[in-house]
Amino acid sequence: MQSTKNFRLATQWISAVLLSGFALTAAADQMMHALPGTKPVQQANPVGAAPLLQPGTPPVATAPAKVIAAPLLLPEIVAGSGLVIGGKSAPFTNATPVNINSAVMMPTATTPTTCRFAGKFDLKNTGNGAAPMFEAFTMADSSARGDRSNKTGYSIPGMAAGASYSQNFSLDLQPGIYGVILDIDPYHKLKQATSGSKKYVAWINVSCGSAPIGGGVRKKPAPYIPIN
Repeated sequence: MQSTKNFRLATQWISAVLLSGFALTAAADQMMHALPGTKPVQQANPVGAAPLLQPGTPPVATAPAKVIAAPLLLPEIVAGSGLVIGGKSAPFTNATPVNINSAVMMPTATTPTTCRFAGKFDLKNTGNGAAPMFEAFTMADSSARGDRSNKTGYSIPGMAAGASYSQNFSLDLQPGIYGVILDIDPYHKLKQATSGSKKYVAWINVSCGSAPIGGGVRKKPAPYIPIN
């Protein structure tokens, strides 16, 4: 019994000593903080926390966030590979005129050998933006006579990105060689990925048949609107 009592007394005494030491340490730390000119001890920075700054240290400047501009959505209107005139393909890249004959006689008082040639051109919007309504023109250039005729304008409706559009036209021509011109947006109304109007030329060599239409009654040309 006496030994058990002594062991308890010894344990209580050790605990008291330890508590007294902790109290003295805390008191000493408070006194060090209270002494003039004494700097507090920098505490350890926990892992992953923001770095601690010493008193009077200016903050570190950070770069501003980069603003990414939205891409411009612009149309790009281009023509197909060529024109279709008189049922024949006339490529834009072909320097040799395509021979085309029309039996549809369109005589007038001054040009009794004029013939009508039906044609078609194709357009496509290869850009990434939609195109509002714009204009395209066709005309026939005769290098032999040094003039241009059949200049006609067409209003092309708006075209979504990737959309295609076909437009019919007609040419009243005398026999000879012509460069048929397709001019897209000649007044530069469209803001396209590639600036400026686009001109394409297809060369044809036309001749007129002699068969009258409608049992000998020759038809007059359908009216079209020339653009000066």
